Amino acid sequence: MGTHDYGTPDKQLGIHVRGHNPDKSVKYGVSAASASMDPDSAKLDFDSPVNKSTDFNQGWIFGGRVDYHPFGYMKFDQGDFKRDGLKATIGAAVFVWSNDGDNDTYTTGSSDTSSGATPDVDSVKGYEISGGVRYMGLSVDAQYNLFDAETIDSSVTAGIYRNGTTELTNYALEGGYMVMPDKLELVAGYQVQDADNYATEWTRTSVGANYFIKKHDIKAQLTYRMGSDLSGVSGSDKDEIFIQTQYVF
Repeated sequence: MGTHDYGTPDKQLGIHVRGHNPDKSVKYGVSAASASMDPDSAKLDFDSPVNKSTDFNQGWIFGGRVDYHPFGYMKFDQGDFKRDGLKATIGAAVFVWSNDGDNDTYTTGSSDTSSGATPDVDSVKGYEISGGVRYMGLSVDAQYNLFDAETIDSSVTAGIYRNGTTELTNYALEGGYMVMPDKLELVAGYQVQDADNYATEWTRTSVGANYFIKKHDIKAQLTYRMGSDLSGVSGSDKDEIFIQTQYVF
């Protein structure tokens, strides 16, 4: 469900360690990396230092996660291709990002939204609880995220921030069913995002279909997405259609 525009860290340069117990019923991962933040009052926009811009806030991120698979290991890939019995997983994750102070361009004066607020971010803490089920062609996934962020300028009230802080929360529920085993899956999803300075929750309902030529390596996808109160603005609605393909080589 995540996007680096709203709190999910993008690909980062650092040390990443993953492992599991002998039967893979428990998997874990820890990371320490250099991570950048694109200052923007409307977003919580993590980006990679590889794409470094002159105004990116620089810092370090430390995080980890653990996942438990009570009925045998279940891949994170959405879609039940094997139909080999019930599989499920539940996981939890946490990270902490801190600004190292090397590139703070918009520390003060950021609360003036008339010129576009671009506040430097001081710190972000992220938390996740997620789970999934696969059974007889049915896939169901659910996730909840909380991002606790602070700006250096405590007067910023714009976009997602109120008085220099925000708790950005989002959760999602999505499901799919293979109407043609291994080939055609009908899917639907519902997402909600909220922030301290939103007037109302931003919601999104999606329906669509996935056609798998070679599972996730070669596939085509059609999605119709209905957004309500975009960016927490009451009455700001938008419907979108996406057609995309994927080829992994």
